Amino acid sequence: MYESYLPRHLTDPLWKRLANAKLFITGGTGQFGHWLLDSLTDANIRLNSKIEATVLTRTPDLAKAKMPNLCSRIRFLKGEVEQFVLPSEKFDFIIHMATTSADETFRGSSQTQKLKMLFEGTQRIIELAQYSSAKRILFTSSGAVYGSQNCDQVAETALMQLDPLKAESGLALGKSVAEFLLSQVSAETNLEIVIARCFTFVGPGLPMDLHYAIGNFIKNAVDGNPILIRGDGTAVRSYMFMGDLVWWLLKLLLDGKSGEAYNVGSDLPISILELANKVALLGDNSPEILTQGHKSYSVGVSARSIYIPSIEKAKSELGLKISTEISSAILQTFNFLKKSDC
Repeated sequence: MYESYLPRHLTDPLWKRLANAKLFITGGTGQFGHWLLDSLTDANIRLNSKIEATVLTRTPDLAKAKMPNLCSRIRFLKGEVEQFVLPSEKFDFIIHMATTSADETFRGSSQTQKLKMLFEGTQRIIELAQYSSAKRILFTSSGAVYGSQNCDQVAETALMQLDPLKAESGLALGKSVAEFLLSQVSAETNLEIVIARCFTFVGPGLPMDLHYAIGNFIKNAVDGNPILIRGDGTAVRSYMFMGDLVWWLLKLLLDGKSGEAYNVGSDLPISILELANKVALLGDNSPEILTQGHKSYSVGVSARSIYIPSIEKAKSELGLKISTEISSAILQTFNFLKKSDC
């Protein structure tokens, strides 16, 4: 579904290096996973990469219906990440992305459940890695682990500002605990781990009716409705295109330094009001922009006035960059929605 939006000139060399590899993937039916599996399918078909992937999911039938065009080398394994039955085969790499879904977060899933799932799920993934003799785990953490950001760009070396007394701290605490578990097993064994601290993204497949501001803005514009800002518009964010995300995750999986974390996202800031204006200008209907006037708005995480990563580490160590600027990313999302409506 998303293969035509991928930066193939950047991802193809990495898929070639993974030829004949066996992957185990959690969170493969979420937004990140869908893009990654579409790219893997594309690589297997065009490049004959012969990469096999076992994807853990609670609902295999729904996953197959959602992603009907995946290649036959991708199979689904039914189970909960906290307690799935360990498969008997060996795996070369594990990509651990499982967390509560965006829909569950939007509908008020328990903060305690977020923490529990990440803690117990990561423990189970470590057991799988040891049982299957995996070489390396890539874990998709979150910029939420930094807590309240107090600088223009937060680097991987920043001291974390998490407040465990905040009601919305479950995800940040869970991701932090998962990072700790993985770093400990890496220090004590030969298992290599790399952590991707992911920030904010845009592209085809982004939920358009949940708590993602850019998704809601694009849907408002497509539907010809006013763009509603649930705040005063001064909060600052940045957006990485989903195609770039796939490239970055593959690069981290293969070349990231073991035992270290890398920020994944764009370092180009934009205020929510500026974002709304950009979406309005790039769309076909030039909708009115309305603000509710509150200082900040968030769902499932602590409210932040600024949420921007420093990506100098990924740039300098791995040669990564932002290959798709935000206007192009928004236009590609618009185009995808128009094709979907045809």
